[in-house]
Formats: sequence, C-alpha cells, structure tokens
Amino acid sequence: MLTYPVETVRFKESTAERSAGAATWYARAQNFVVSYSILDVGGSVSVTGSDDEYVALLVEGAIEVEAGGDRGGVRGDAVIIVPPGDSRIVASESAVVCRIFAPPTPELLAKCPNDGTYAQPHENVAPFELWPMPADGYKLRIYEYAAMPEGVRKIFRSRNIMVNWQGHPGGPARDLKKFTPHSHTDFEQGSVELWGKYIHHLRYPWGPDYTAWRPDERVEVDGPGMTVMPVNVIHTSQGMSEFNCLADVFAPPRLDFSLAGYVYNAAEYPMPEGSEALAASMGRVE
Repeated sequence: MLTYPVETVRFKESTAERSAGAATWYARAQNFVVSYSILDVGGSVSVTGSDDEYVALLVEGAIEVEAGGDRGGVRGDAVIIVPPGDSRIVASESAVVCRIFAPPTPELLAKCPNDGTYAQPHENVAPFELWPMPADGYKLRIYEYAAMPEGVRKIFRSRNIMVNWQGHPGGPARDLKKFTPHSHTDFEQGSVELWGKYIHHLRYPWGPDYTAWRPDERVEVDGPGMTVMPVNVIHTSQGMSEFNCLADVFAPPRLDFSLAGYVYNAAEYPMPEGSEALAASMGRVE
C-alpha cells in the first residue's frame, strides 16, 4: 500500500494569474483543480467550451453569472453549479470566488504550482467517473445560503464534484475533546482554507516496509490555500483563529455522504445505479 505525503498550496505564496480585473491562484488534486479568485468591481473570470459542469463558491461580495442562455445574480454566501459550455462570472461588487473543475484539463493543470507531484498518478486514488445526468438536464443552479432553512447540511453535488462548505461566519476554535480523526480508502480530500488559520493533524499508516514509514505531521496554514489529504492517512483539522472556514472538495462525489442523506440538492442529481445496494456495507461516515 503506497501512501503519499500531504501537500499544501498557500495561494498568496505563489504567483497569481492576473486578467480582466481578477487575481487567480490554482492548486490541484488528482481528480480536480481548485481556483481562488479575488475580483475587483467589474472584474471577471471566464470558461470557454467546457465539456463538464463546474462548481463556484461565492465567498464574499456579489456576482452576476452568465452561462449560455442562463443568467443569475447573487450576493453573499452561495454555491453555483455552472453547466458545460461558455460561462462568465462578473463581480457587481468586489468579490471572492472559488471554482472547482473536474476532471482537470491540461491547461488548468499547467497553472497549478503542485502539478509536478502528480507526474505519476497516485495509485490509491479511484479513477474519476461522472455520475448520472441531472434529472432536469444541465442548467445554471444557484443555491443562496440566505434562502436555506436553518440547520441544514450545506453539502452539494453535481455530476462530477461534491463540496461541503458551511459558509459564514465559520466556526470558532475547535473543542479539544471533540476532534474527528478519520481516513479515506480511495479518494483525496481537498480542504480549501477560505479564511482563518488551521493546523491539520496527520498520521500515516504503518506498512510492512519500515523504511517507508512517515512521522506524524502538523501542517499550519493561514488561508487562503488548499491542503490535499492523501488516501489512507488519518487526518483532522483544528481551526486556530476566532473564526475559521474550510470547504472540503471531492471528485467524483462521495457515495457515503450521498447514501447518508447529507446532500442538500440530492433530488436534482441521481446517484449511480446500484448505489442503494451498498448502503448496508457503509461504515462510519466522516
């Protein structure tokens, strides 16, 4: 069993791509790319000729989204699922937007400072697969947090991506007696540090080869950035600021979260055939 070291891309420590009134940073995992953009008023980010949906998080400010013949505007925390084709996000006031793309294109991968660590695919990561088409076809979908009922789980999925993001104001420092260390057997987790300071605690599995053992790690990150949690590595995260916020990203969507009924927009995106038959074999969900 191969294990790979954790890696973190601290966006402000790498060079931003600057265009059309936006500064954008990139980072990758095996099956997806995350971009983090700061937009001036009137600034924009665009996608041309995409074959797949992508997910955008409006972290701050207000934006207008254009996707084919669809248009929509939103202010404050929101998750936006953008259909394939051409699309454009324009800031109607200064804004912060995080976009997730899966599967990643060669053009996007070339923008990621950690692209070289995936020169050889990580063997323990399951292959990327699209889930079924949305029940009502592709279209622009905007989920505005202010319009959601109190207390709902803010987990969303498209055909290709799942995002777990609770929005503002984020959580306080974690209760030291209520951590949730866990690992994943066949997928990476991209923990996007949107704001605050974090310590990610990681413990690597011991295999038969003593020379391959790795010591425990404590990775400190001041957001914004992304930390990729490797397959089979036990991990848990500790917010260190007064308010902290992570968005956890997975591609393809997580079956366990979906089977557990955690997904807000589950009615719009069917699960793969035979998924229900796996429910009895699912263990603890983290």
